[in-house]
Amino acid sequence: MVLSFFGKEARLAPVRKRKLSDAVIKEIRRMIQNGELKIGQKLPDHTQFAKHLQVSRTTLREALHTLYLLGVIRQRSGSGTVLMGAIPARYEESFLQPQFEGSESVRELLETRKIIEIGAMELSAKNATEEEIDRMGAIIEEMRRTLEEGRTDDFIKKDLEFHFEITKATHNRFLIKIFENLSSFTEQFMFAGFRVAPGTMKPSLEQHGRIFKGLKKRDGKAARQEMEKHVAERRRVFGPILKGGK
Repeated sequence: MVLSFFGKEARLAPVRKRKLSDAVIKEIRRMIQNGELKIGQKLPDHTQFAKHLQVSRTTLREALHTLYLLGVIRQRSGSGTVLMGAIPARYEESFLQPQFEGSESVRELLETRKIIEIGAMELSAKNATEEEIDRMGAIIEEMRRTLEEGRTDDFIKKDLEFHFEITKATHNRFLIKIFENLSSFTEQFMFAGFRVAPGTMKPSLEQHGRIFKGLKKRDGKAARQEMEKHVAERRRVFGPILKGGK
């Protein structure tokens, strides 16, 4: 499916039922079930692990990024990647429906994000731990660095990670699970949009900074208002692909 962003075309592919990184996740699940990997264990060096799995490091990073969003692993600079829990049994089913393609899917995704993420803000401001607040701040700084260095793909991943941290800070398991199920679709949308309109990344970073400021002050109302502005801006900026969506 080819969609139009500001007069340019971007190909937004449907989520596939099977891709190489999914196969890596399936193999890691098998290793956990067989006791080859244990909860609390540090995963092997990425180069060695990729070689063992017979995939590229890029494919391994993609798989690990998905596992991070699912809460299966923890990644910290200097301490490596640690296995925190089992891979959800229904993981693969989350990629079968719905198919993310076409302007209707984009409109529905933005509507869903509006309901979930704006609704989560006051709960996040109330329930977030100091460690979670610090982690959000660190992500903002990482986003700033990736923008300065022109690393668009890394910026997008950190953008999604920031939104996921906000949801996790609600400490509401149902909200977290809903966001997990949306994450691959949201990431796909972000990659398509920011690659065509990279000039929108700086304003997006500034919006994230204002959202974080409200959360850090534990001002749920202010954080919610900033998130409302952010979601509205996403709709306005990527409006051309909604084809008449309001």
